[in-house]
Amino acid sequence: MKKLLAPGGQLFITVPTSFNEFLHKLIMTHKMPFTNEYYLQRISYLNDWKQVQFTEIQLCDGYDSHYANANCLYIGQFFKK
Repeated sequence: MKKLLAPGGQLFITVPTSFNEFLHKLIMTHKMPFTNEYYLQRISYLNDWKQVQFTEIQLCDGYDSHYANANCLYIGQFFKK
């Protein structure tokens, strides 16, 4: 997907933590290939979210454990030069 970007273009992805074991390990070991990384944690049944630090993602409940579906999200941002 990075190859499809025009110079100066951006790519964003979102990945629920704990859903895919392989991706979860990459996230937890800081091996995702993105320029910037952001993290969101779900804080209510009404689907409210807040931005959190990486340390809070490490302690996040697993997928479908506290709220239905994702409880924490990884957001990767890539800038093409």
